[in-house]
Amino acid sequence: MLRIADSLAYVAAARHVYVVVDDAQNEKARLFVKAKNNLAPDKHALRFMVGLQEVGLDPETKEPIWAPHVEWDSQHVEVTATEAMEAVEGGGTKREAQREAEEFLKSTLARGPVAKEEIEEEAKALDISPSGALKRAKKKLQIRTWKEKGKVDGKWFWELPVIPATMQHNGGEAEQSRVGAPDAPDAPDAPDAPDAPDAPVARLRCGASGAE
Repeated sequence: MLRIADSLAYVAAARHVYVVVDDAQNEKARLFVKAKNNLAPDKHALRFMVGLQEVGLDPETKEPIWAPHVEWDSQHVEVTATEAMEAVEGGGTKREAQREAEEFLKSTLARGPVAKEEIEEEAKALDISPSGALKRAKKKLQIRTWKEKGKVDGKWFWELPVIPATMQHNGGEAEQSRVGAPDAPDAPDAPDAPDAPDAPVARLRCGASGAE
């Protein structure tokens, strides 16, 4: 779905998204495919062609007037938007599908852990396969999984991994953050400690001469 303006934002904002792609089985036809459906899974695409039809005669030249019109196929086509685009491109979009799944996980988990069920439901709505591209993306991003404590039927949650702490040269401060998560604001600097007062200088007398 990143093919739509190269961003998931436009797709995520809508409940239904449709795309029109070339039909790999018929070079003269196109496919009208549902790319996203929040209400129910749908793999039914529509095939159509653009034809010409005589609509009348020119009153001056007496020549026939032809106008374009859409001719819909009477049968549904069982294909998803991803499958249709893969077929047009020769099946070379497996890596593209995984890239979309990675961007989806980073965006979804950027603010914190999310229930596995919610992630998979949203992925299906975006035509991302939970057992395919999503699973590969989860492994590549090293997504952490954990279950709610104290509940027999607790939910499973996914969250982005924490980047290992790295030592910095200025004062040995350690920093860590989550992959894809927004950076935390910098902490204010601690006030400098006041300078200690100078110690009194001891004055010693040397002998009877009175020298100091």
